[in-house]
Amino acid sequence: MRICVTEISQNHYIYANYLLLFNSGSSYEDVSKIIRRYTDDVKNASMVINSYLRKGEFIVFDLDRPEDDPLAIRLRFDTPLDLQKEIELRQKKRIKNESTGATKSESDK
Repeated sequence: MRICVTEISQNHYIYANYLLLFNSGSSYEDVSKIIRRYTDDVKNASMVINSYLRKGEFIVFDLDRPEDDPLAIRLRFDTPLDLQKEIELRQKKRIKNESTGATKSESDK
């Protein structure tokens, strides 16, 4: 079995019909180019994706699925990644931390 692998930039590869992001985070510009197709909130979506990448996870974009398909973006190959839900949770956490006086470094832990 052959898998077609194309490097599109450092740490970004297309595997046949998938785009994988991995290796401890990517630049905001790289991520925003990719996720523009999936969301209007590029800034917050990039922050969500990069937070997973910094934790050593990888993100899979299934290029054969429509943008609104829950499996179009996945954490690893098996877990759907709902960017809108993740953005809302991130914003709620930030608001909660601001109201309790937590610093940014404390809220990122």
